[in-house]
Amino acid sequence: LKVSPPTTYKGEVQASTFNKWVREIQEWTETGLLDAYQSLQACGKFSSDRAYKYYEQEVCNRGLRPALEDYFIGLYEYIFPATYRSAQRDKFDLCEQRTLSVRDYLRRLQDLADTIGGLTDSDIV
Repeated sequence: LKVSPPTTYKGEVQASTFNKWVREIQEWTETGLLDAYQSLQACGKFSSDRAYKYYEQEVCNRGLRPALEDYFIGLYEYIFPATYRSAQRDKFDLCEQRTLSVRDYLRRLQDLADTIGGLTDSDIV
């Protein structure tokens, strides 16, 4: 079974795009049995624009070799504004069902919760 290569992440401030790219990189590196350095190289290969600039600064120019999880955290902090999570929390707190079906409203709350982190199912309900 051949795993499709990850999409290229440009550094968009969009949590769903970032999370999708992270999952694809993790799957790609695990399936390909890549070592830590090869995994970092995959991050560079499958990034462009702002995301590649971070890779270039941290890995190429500074010669850092962070663990993959630490690289993702650093990239997140580089791309997303410091106020991103609190802004998403505000959206979560103000989210109303209005004309949405229960299923769509729950999906919206779950999507927002995923961008905030640390929320339990009972927080969402």
